[in-house]
Amino acid sequence: MKLSKPVYPEGVIISSKVLKTDLPLKKAEENAIPEFKHFNIMENEVRNVI
Repeated sequence: MKLSKPVYPEGVIISSKVLKTDLPLKKAEENAIPEFKHFNIMENEVRNVI
């Protein structure tokens, strides 16, 4: 299964809204872990998750 819309970390979403640009979203997609990106999850750091 794959999510219908990409899911981004909250910090990336906030940065995108504050800067009024999609650049943080695009950068998150470029740096996403391939195993997560396959399911439309744009995450690049999972080691420091609380």
